[in-house]
Amino acid sequence: MKQRTYLWINALSICVGFVLIALVMSWISVTESLLYLKQLDSAYIAPILVFGVLATVVRAARYYHFFPVPGRLRDLYTAFAYIRAANYALPLGLGEPISLVLLKKRNLAPSITKTMPAWILFRVCDVLSILLLGAGLSFFTALPETGWLKNWSQILFLALIAVTVLIRLYWTRIRSLGTQFRARFGDGIFGDQVAKFSLGLGHISSARSVFFCFVASLAVWLFNIALIVCGLLAFSVPVSIAVAGLASTIALAFSIMPIRPPLGIGIHESVWVGLLILAGLDKEQALAGAIAARSALIFVIVAESMICFSIDVLLGQSGELE
Repeated sequence: MKQRTYLWINALSICVGFVLIALVMSWISVTESLLYLKQLDSAYIAPILVFGVLATVVRAARYYHFFPVPGRLRDLYTAFAYIRAANYALPLGLGEPISLVLLKKRNLAPSITKTMPAWILFRVCDVLSILLLGAGLSFFTALPETGWLKNWSQILFLALIAVTVLIRLYWTRIRSLGTQFRARFGDGIFGDQVAKFSLGLGHISSARSVFFCFVASLAVWLFNIALIVCGLLAFSVPVSIAVAGLASTIALAFSIMPIRPPLGIGIHESVWVGLLILAGLDKEQALAGAIAARSALIFVIVAESMICFSIDVLLGQSGELE
């Protein structure tokens, strides 16, 4: 029953994505939009790749902080490059369970259950980071006709700071949840898995480690925003860097939604077109900007994956697959 429900949701998300992209393409001339992309400033290609690689490196470093694998740094980087590709390409958040399986198969994780609490923390920090960056950027810039967005973003910014303070004040109580969870559920038929999950909670019990995770998440998304901004600049999309950064942040927030079609088809295009029209571009320029942003992301993912695959083939992996 659950599998059938999942398949229906998956099919629905794909249909919605294709309907959205069909609506965009019926409303906007793709041919005219492509005319805006005829010239590529190759000076931005290297920064796009560098920012993309840095985002993956910081993701790997964030994981390494909680689950160190000495002597396996190259393997850890290649694993997270593949994880990035899976998260981007697969629908409905399928990249998340596949990521945990990949790390386990490559002997980079103690167990999926033990890794799960840290993985949940990563996702929470990712969401909070994007919200914080978007709210922070709104202090310095706003899309035309969106003063309401700036006001709400500033409220959100202050609310996030308040939540952070409260978490710090009650951290001792939060840290005891692992012990309480094990005491309550550890004697059942899933006792072994509960024990592993409880041990996993122990990995994230340090306030300093959680703070490191949050700062690393901020860095990840700053690098992702920077590579998209460089992609827009490479194709001379006529928006300021500040507006491009804010638009990138909002678009990335949509990209991490759990229910979305493969490659974010339709969602990406409609969100970017809407944001760039709000920024004052005409609809053809807005679609050109959406294509430029997607091109930058795909370029990084394909380049990283090809480089890592070549390294795996030529040099092999440091650890054996299970």
